[in-house]
Amino acid sequence: NSVDTSLCSPLAGIKLGPEFRVSPTVKINPAAGVAINFEKTSNTALFAEVELNVYSENQKGYVGVGAGIWDFAHTDWISPTLSVQFGREMWNDTKHSKLYFVGEGRVFVNKMSDISNNYQFWAGLRWVLR
Repeated sequence: NSVDTSLCSPLAGIKLGPEFRVSPTVKINPAAGVAINFEKTSNTALFAEVELNVYSENQKGYVGVGAGIWDFAHTDWISPTLSVQFGREMWNDTKHSKLYFVGEGRVFVNKMSDISNNYQFWAGLRWVLR
């Protein structure tokens, strides 16, 4: 019998990047980030991606798709990714800054033959500063 290694560990991430308006309801969001691994910090990942998000007319919600590169900090684990995401506005201010609750899911393209073990979901907050 062989034992496969699992990298399914609790993560906390931060992602930063600009927002570009393509139309009144479409925005492109390139970003770079880090996913801190709480089980084994040496497995902390660096990533970059770009999202294409379609917003509701009132800008209070969005859904989108994305593509990126996951974990360019570890050359053996580099993977292209595809993602889906959504967001719902929770707060805004007079300067039009906004806080969204967001959810993201991604798959690792070079591991599609074993997709049941190679996916990621996370949720958090997106703060849009104006």
